[in-house]
Amino acid sequence: MVRFRISQIATALRSRITAVTSRTKQRGVAGVLLDSVTVVVTVAALVVVTVRVREAVANKTPRERFPDRVSDWSMYANEGFRSGPDPALVTIVEFADFQCPFCSTAATYLGRLLKDFPNEVALVYRHFALHSHAAEAAIAAECARNVGLFDPIHTLLYRQRKLIGTRSWISFTREAGVTDTIAFFECMKGDEAAAIVARDSAAAARLGAPGTPTFLINDILVTGFPGAAVMDSVILSALVQAKRAQ
Repeated sequence: MVRFRISQIATALRSRITAVTSRTKQRGVAGVLLDSVTVVVTVAALVVVTVRVREAVANKTPRERFPDRVSDWSMYANEGFRSGPDPALVTIVEFADFQCPFCSTAATYLGRLLKDFPNEVALVYRHFALHSHAAEAAIAAECARNVGLFDPIHTLLYRQRKLIGTRSWISFTREAGVTDTIAFFECMKGDEAAAIVARDSAAAARLGAPGTPTFLINDILVTGFPGAAVMDSVILSALVQAKRAQ
C-alpha cells in the first residue's frame, strides 16, 4: 500500500512539473517550479526515506540504508565529465560502467532530467569499470572526449552495450563521429585516458561505492538505480533545499 502511494505521488508530481513548466517558460523554472512543488516534494521525499529506512532496519542490511549523506561530497564533483551549469543548485555525480544494464536505464532518465532542468541540475559522469570490457569502453569514451565527442559515444555505448567486446572500436568511433581514427587509437594505447579511468575507479572505491551505478545527489548517496519515482523525489527535494539556502 505504501509503495502504491509513493507511485501515485511521483506520478502526480511529474504531471505537475509538466503543467507548470509549460505555463512558465517566460518566467523560468527555478523560481515558479520550485515554489509550486515544495510541499509535494517534501512529502514524497519523506515518505520514500521513511519506507526505505524501515525496510533496511527490518532486513538488517545497513548498506542499503537510504539516504546516506557524504560530508565531503563536493570533492567527487571536481573531476569527471560535466554536463549542465557550473555551479548548479543540484550536482549529480554518477559512477557508472558502460556495460551495466542499470546504468543504461539511468542514462535515459538522466538525459531527460537535464532537459527538464537545464539551469538547475548538472551531471558529472565518472567511470567505475567493473565489467569485462568496461575499462576499454571507458578509455574509448575519454579518447572521444578529447575531440569533443563524449556525449555521442556515451549515448552510443549505452544503446549498444551488448555489443561492447564484440563490435570493433573503429566501428563504434566512426558511428560516434570520430574522424581522426589514427589519433583516437593512439590515445587508446596511451596512458592519459587509462589514468583518468583508474582515477575515477579509485574515487568510487574511496566513496565506498558497492557497484554501478552509484550516485551522489549533492550530499546524498544513492546506490543502484532505484527508479524514476525515487530519483525524482530525492532530486526535487535537493532542489528545494538548495533554493532555500540561497
